[in-house]
Amino acid sequence: MQNAVAERLRKSIDHHTAFSVVPSSTAAADALANQFTFCRRRAWRGVKLFKHIVTDWLPALSDEMVRPLASSLLRDGLLPFLKAELSLGVSGTADWENGCHVVLRLYDMVPVTWYHTADVGGVNPFQQLHALVRQFASNAGASMRAGLSSQQALIFSQLQRAVQKVG
Repeated sequence: MQNAVAERLRKSIDHHTAFSVVPSSTAAADALANQFTFCRRRAWRGVKLFKHIVTDWLPALSDEMVRPLASSLLRDGLLPFLKAELSLGVSGTADWENGCHVVLRLYDMVPVTWYHTADVGGVNPFQQLHALVRQFASNAGASMRAGLSSQQALIFSQLQRAVQKVG
């Protein structure tokens, strides 16, 4: 039963990551905006799938089954988009806030031990997520001095708390 569930989750991840998660940099401005809209929707679907894997199946399946699935989805389906979104987004814009919300949702779902455990096969995507949140919090801190709104200040404090949670 557990193997069947893990295989079904693997197929869902493969289907999600089959499409490019980052818009083509050669597209015209209008096409690029449409591609980013599509990619944002895919990113939120990816977050929903990630939540399903981590919060719904981690208690039922072993950590050894769930962690590689979540790692694969994060590495192949979510981090590339977030890096592109955050590098293009300007602090204080809707893209910046959207990126913050996606990052915080993911960050809160990951068990803290996954950030500190070595990943089989090289780079730990959870450590990459942690580095991204640290960088984002530091960038938000610099922008904070430039005068963000109260909503953006709240996002910044959430980013800082998230970084402190993991250490």
